[in-house]
Amino acid sequence: MKYLFLLVFCCCLAGCSTTSTLKQDGPDALLQSAQFQIEQRNWILAERRAWAAAEIYSKNGDKKGVADCYYLIGKITRLSDSAQESLRRAIEHQTKAIALYQETNWLSGAAVAYADRGLLYFHVKEKANSLGDYRDALQCYQKAKGENPSFTLPIHNSNVATFEELIAISISEVEKSL
Repeated sequence: MKYLFLLVFCCCLAGCSTTSTLKQDGPDALLQSAQFQIEQRNWILAERRAWAAAEIYSKNGDKKGVADCYYLIGKITRLSDSAQESLRRAIEHQTKAIALYQETNWLSGAAVAYADRGLLYFHVKEKANSLGDYRDALQCYQKAKGENPSFTLPIHNSNVATFEELIAISISEVEKSL
């Protein structure tokens, strides 16, 4: 169970990373600011900035940017309120992010969003869905690794070496709880 919570930290840091140039008032800057506000535990401002970034990305036709925003909004929802209703809303946001990541074939984003949604499903006692998402996260990660052997997702935890190891542990923990 403790490894499931370690996954949260990994997903928080690996989930949102856009590649376009930062502009002072652009969507990338808004998203970066939202991430900073999360670190400050300022949920309302973080969510406002993420939604504002999503609106701009959407107008620009940047589906990956919109996916990053949905992922971040789901994370904000999960971190700010652990009520079952909020967790369900977070699942909806992660589901939208996953769909857009898959549509744009951005495997690392999909892997992290699947892992985060797997954790959410675990918390709302939908362990079969949790297990499925962890397996999908592992599959996305392995596919990305197959396409680019140097591919990795950052792990900010000294107890595990790789994202793959963290997901394998999470799968094991969910299987034990079934």
